[in-house]
Amino acid sequence: MASITTRPRIKLYDNARERNAINELADLYAIFKATEHLEASFSRDAITKDAYTTACSKLISQFKTAEHTLENSPHANATAFLQHYNAASDCTRAMRRLIQEGVPATFIHQDHSVTNNTQIVVAETVTNFITVIDTLKLNILAVDELTIRMVDLMANLNRTAGMPDDFEPKLKVHQWVKLLQSMSATDEITEDQARQLELDMNTSYSTYFQSLSQNNQ
Repeated sequence: MASITTRPRIKLYDNARERNAINELADLYAIFKATEHLEASFSRDAITKDAYTTACSKLISQFKTAEHTLENSPHANATAFLQHYNAASDCTRAMRRLIQEGVPATFIHQDHSVTNNTQIVVAETVTNFITVIDTLKLNILAVDELTIRMVDLMANLNRTAGMPDDFEPKLKVHQWVKLLQSMSATDEITEDQARQLELDMNTSYSTYFQSLSQNNQ
């Protein structure tokens, strides 16, 4: 009878702390794979816009939490982590969504098939602009608080009828959201960044109102 050769088991950890670190990295990888499948489903129109937005927002939030795992690992960032395990090529959609853009695709590209209640959306967008500007005037520079307010603003800008994807205020808001998403939730923006953000939001607010007037003519 031929002998059965068994492969030696590879030991990934020597103690409970190392085991927890491996499990946390596995969770991070699972978030990338789940996001990749979600993005593919959305691109094939296999999931509704609302279901996609809800699921994607949850995964982005989970990613921001799990990303802190890398602080105690050999990997400099999430991109380096994926490249180390030769997984980057399998997660291109997820990398764009989680690392580069940091918000659901529905927050960036307007869905022209949906007719929004213009008055409500405009009122909410105005409130979002004022909230961000007032937050900066109060010298609140925490990344987590600013991110929440900026993402809400971005979502409502995208819902405003007649605002194309290359509308300057949308581009500026998205640029700032990407910057905030690249920072840790416990970070703060600098005073110079705060002044620039406040200027950008004031000019974007003015441009937004001008466009509303032009669309109503």
